[in-house]
Amino acid sequence: MFRLIIAKAILAAAAVRSFNIRFDGPVAMQYADDVARMFIGTARAEFTGAAACNLRNDMIEVADFVKMIQEAVPNAHITYTHDSALPFPADLDDSGLRQILGDIPHTRLRVAIQQTLGQFQTLLAEGRVDLSQLDK
Repeated sequence: MFRLIIAKAILAAAAVRSFNIRFDGPVAMQYADDVARMFIGTARAEFTGAAACNLRNDMIEVADFVKMIQEAVPNAHITYTHDSALPFPADLDDSGLRQILGDIPHTRLRVAIQQTLGQFQTLLAEGRVDLSQLDK
């Protein structure tokens, strides 16, 4: 659920709309392209058996994520709810996944934000995004 909220924050910035992230504190973030490459990599790995693995990549405070968005889109108005941390850990051990894949696909968070903004801006220009989802 929180990943959807994070994506909506980036969409709101791309559309220059106000948006409030309803939590704060530390969160682990993964770029969808990296996650897809992780799944493909595990499917192609010569791993046998079953494993449950954590995804980690970037761990960041919501406040710092909001600052990154505002640096990328200075007129964005993205806020977050203070003193409302999520009730689960953000700093997950991804060593199991690293054992299977070796190197974990990782796009730097600033780059991922820029790429996502660009994708949303293209979709918005083409009229392919319903912004009413930002009101929910």
